[in-house]
Amino acid sequence: MWKIYPDEKFNGYEEYQGGSIHIRKGAKLGYLEQIYHIEGSTEVEEVLWQAFKKAIEIKKELQNLEKTFATLDQKHLEQAMAKYGQYVEAYERLDGYQLETKVNQVCEGLDISTLRKMTFGSLSGGERTG
Repeated sequence: MWKIYPDEKFNGYEEYQGGSIHIRKGAKLGYLEQIYHIEGSTEVEEVLWQAFKKAIEIKKELQNLEKTFATLDQKHLEQAMAKYGQYVEAYERLDGYQLETKVNQVCEGLDISTLRKMTFGSLSGGERTG
């Protein structure tokens, strides 16, 4: 069993009151704020995608590298391909190829599929916190 105490990752979010968290081997730990500070014009779907920000950034890096492949000489192409391989590994570790499925599962699980294109500001308080 693991005993998890607040660290710098959670500072500023919630005051630690006590207790412990037990996490099974291989589980990932995250934090979800109950009160969102999001612009009212932001669509609900954009809010959902924010949970996958790192994977999205890596995907953009992959796409940028792909655009350069045709213009590189052999030496630089090999370097770019090595970097590309590192990005692919990171993307796979984050289940990047499953992002669309994950967003769909969240929408279905929370029964919010009909709210996806609505702006965050148009939601009721209960809809915002799920």
